[in-house]
Amino acid sequence: MKIAVVTPLFPIRQEPFRGQPIYLTVRELAKVTDLHVFCPQAKYPPISFLQPKSYVYYPPDTSYQPDVPTTYLEYPALPLISRPLNGWACYRSVLPHIKRYQPDAILSYWLYPEGYASMLVGKELDIPVVVGARGSDLSANLDSVVRSKTQKTMSQVDGAVMVSEELRQRAISFGGNPETVRTVLNGCDTNIFHPQDRHLARRDLSLPEDSKIILFVGHLNAAKGVRELFTAVSQLKAQYPGIKLVMVGDGGIQQELPALASSLGIESNVYLAGKAKAPEISRWLAAADVFSLPSYAEGCPNVVIEALACGRPVVATTVGAIPDLVSEKTGLLVPPRDASALSVALDKVLRQEWNSEVIAGLWNRGWDQVARETLSLLESVSSKKILKLNRINLTSE
Repeated sequence: MKIAVVTPLFPIRQEPFRGQPIYLTVRELAKVTDLHVFCPQAKYPPISFLQPKSYVYYPPDTSYQPDVPTTYLEYPALPLISRPLNGWACYRSVLPHIKRYQPDAILSYWLYPEGYASMLVGKELDIPVVVGARGSDLSANLDSVVRSKTQKTMSQVDGAVMVSEELRQRAISFGGNPETVRTVLNGCDTNIFHPQDRHLARRDLSLPEDSKIILFVGHLNAAKGVRELFTAVSQLKAQYPGIKLVMVGDGGIQQELPALASSLGIESNVYLAGKAKAPEISRWLAAADVFSLPSYAEGCPNVVIEALACGRPVVATTVGAIPDLVSEKTGLLVPPRDASALSVALDKVLRQEWNSEVIAGLWNRGWDQVARETLSLLESVSSKKILKLNRINLTSE
């Protein structure tokens, strides 16, 4: 099968880890299909007041190639002003490339403008289109223009892959066909994330053998529930005087965290470990008693999957795909923004005996599985498209 992937969320030289879940899925798809990625980027005028605050523009580096065939493209844009036209501009940019490539199907990640553009290309070239959403591109607070374009996209594409059941239901409410909107959860690299010896990991990381260790991995911002996690640990300190909260990540409110820990009386219980790469994260997970992610909102957080693959119980919030990932056999869920509930859940998990091999066995999901499920939908909608075209041809004869 020949697939054109259209997405702005893909590695570039300046950001080699951009769009990792998409990249890892596509890399696996490329092993079993003929595949090419088209990565369109909005190009804004080189004038400071015409540059959007939330967007960092990097000129395409055509010499940069991930280990998947990729073409980097541009389309013109202006902050806010061009938003209604960005889908059309993106369509005009990718159309000639996809026309030359002649794929059997288009797989597009990010609904507007790229998914909308892919839908237009599919209609013009009579190619089936499957779109994928990550979360914020289907949020409830989309502005009227993007909402309208997103609804048109969802109602006219041939299928969609969503990273959670919650997002699948939202996609259906936006006009997606329930029969062809599927939930495809993220995966992880099980060669890196798997059960390891806790004692060895603690020794390697110079962690106390007898302490209860809670691990957080992610961007250190308020929306990840970082403040609530600090408060919860302060409430647990009486039961567990030697408790350790290890924070892996940076950015956001990082600078205020030492003062917050001091104000809560847990400065000696918190360790800010900084950013870490996947193999280091797997060691932190091996050393931990429990992983916690008390976010206010999520799509399908890879770090939860990685924690489960390492056999660690998870205490997290009931947002995004997390309820699809965590069951009573693998951890506990709490409402977001509730430090007391978080404290109680962490205490319950710390008191319980957990078998890491059992937890990992319940969640052993590699990116090859994500690719297989995605390909299954692409093959299904392509077959239906061929049957439909054959019927039309027979009727015309």
